[in-house]
Amino acid sequence: MFKGKAIYNPSGKAGEYSSWACNFYVGCSNGCEYCYCKKGILANAMGQDKPQLKKCFKNEEHAIEVFVKEMNQNKAELQKHGLFFSFTTDPLLKETFELTLIAANHCYSNDIPVYFLTKTTWWVNDFYPPKDYAAIGFTLTGHDELEPNAATNDSRMAAMRLLHFKGYKTFASIEPIIDFQSAKYALQFN
Repeated sequence: MFKGKAIYNPSGKAGEYSSWACNFYVGCSNGCEYCYCKKGILANAMGQDKPQLKKCFKNEEHAIEVFVKEMNQNKAELQKHGLFFSFTTDPLLKETFELTLIAANHCYSNDIPVYFLTKTTWWVNDFYPPKDYAAIGFTLTGHDELEPNAATNDSRMAAMRLLHFKGYKTFASIEPIIDFQSAKYALQFN
């Protein structure tokens, strides 16, 4: 198991998404009432209402230096399995987007596929990563009232349709399941 400052092998339920992940930030501005980062013993460290650079990084430049070193250390495995952004924030928030994009560009230039999971759509008309190296997913719950600062579920589904139409790999994360009717609606989209 690799446990770097930026890149690591997720365990438990997070391991279902990817063998490799990258977290630069903790906290998120989507305001989801069900957020796992706001619950339990790590809530004070990870559950902020806006993203903050992890304390192990001096600044964003240092975060990228660490990322590149860890990426090069694990390059063959990352090329094989890809890299998931991010379990401790939304990687495509306005506050996290730039650092995510810089890291993703390092991945693309090293033949490493990336996976983004988001609840935002503000970027969808301006962000087109290389189609061979990027998959973009959207969390769908069917409950906008529980995600007050995120894009609506309908907006996320429209963004997914647009990206799919443009030839991108897309995926939906139907979780958490609040009720089966909402989950069924999200599944019918796919």
